[in-house]
Amino acid sequence: KGEALGPGDRSGSALLPRLSSMLGWGGLRMCVLAAVLRSGRAWRPPSFVATASLLFCAARDPQREATCESDSSTGRLAEERRQLFAMETLSDGSRQETLMAPALRSSGRSLVGKLSSEEMLQSMKSFLAFLEEENGVKDYHLRVLPVTHPRFPGKARRPLPGGEVERLMEQAGWMVLAVTDSARTKRPADLPEAENPAFAMDLPIKYTDGAGKEVTSSLTPKDLLVYESENFRTFLDAQGRPVLVICPKYLVRYMTELPADHFSELWQSVARCLGENGLEDADLQDIRINAGSFQNLSHLHLKIWVNAEAFERRWREHAHIKGTSS
Repeated sequence: KGEALGPGDRSGSALLPRLSSMLGWGGLRMCVLAAVLRSGRAWRPPSFVATASLLFCAARDPQREATCESDSSTGRLAEERRQLFAMETLSDGSRQETLMAPALRSSGRSLVGKLSSEEMLQSMKSFLAFLEEENGVKDYHLRVLPVTHPRFPGKARRPLPGGEVERLMEQAGWMVLAVTDSARTKRPADLPEAENPAFAMDLPIKYTDGAGKEVTSSLTPKDLLVYESENFRTFLDAQGRPVLVICPKYLVRYMTELPADHFSELWQSVARCLGENGLEDADLQDIRINAGSFQNLSHLHLKIWVNAEAFERRWREHAHIKGTSS
């Protein structure tokens, strides 16, 4: 374009940016390729490839490359999600209900056994990452349900979706419902560990539930303990409901904050606790996890709701069933 380069502009570090400003990155690439192909030297593949790679790397457009990498990463995540689950979202004012169907291709296992399968764990991890990390959702109610509901679960009560979502649900035997509500402003109680019933194993139970009801008992969490693994404990519900409550042994608020092996251990605890206490697929109603404003106490806890008859049959002689007062 009639612009001269001074002696100090002939170094590679100064030359490429200057040429790119005159020709544009695309034009510079074409010139580099033409110069290499028209050179009179004998063609030596290793030298040619190394030279061309070096020059093309130096001539990249950082902004365009960042955009391409971002688009590529987003595309890969979307494709990974399609391999792991399908979903459909229904909105009703400030409330959203998202139904997720995990892609469980293995067959021949009970519903309880599938809960801790590698396919189920990967589907759950990917769905939680989609909620929390990609969409910034930190307040939600999550429910894992056997596919026994004739209609869409939740307050919407609409028919179940068809297509890929329903096909995967039928194949897996499970579905996952995530409920969010932007109008919720309540924050969970932030108890110190010394007073938190998930950690204060020897103190009489005392807390206030989400409805404002004060729950008290002469029993301690240790009295309610029915199963324990390395990093989790499972308790009978302090209110005497047909519910098992699983809590980590350390303070954590979200499942995505759990190390990968602890995430697996959590769901293995669900399956083992049910299996070792003689509870079968037909005895399981659903599994519930609250996060953020949907929690009463600000720590992760998972609730397994069991058929009342099966629950009483297994634990009718437990001191809690006979002696809990509230």
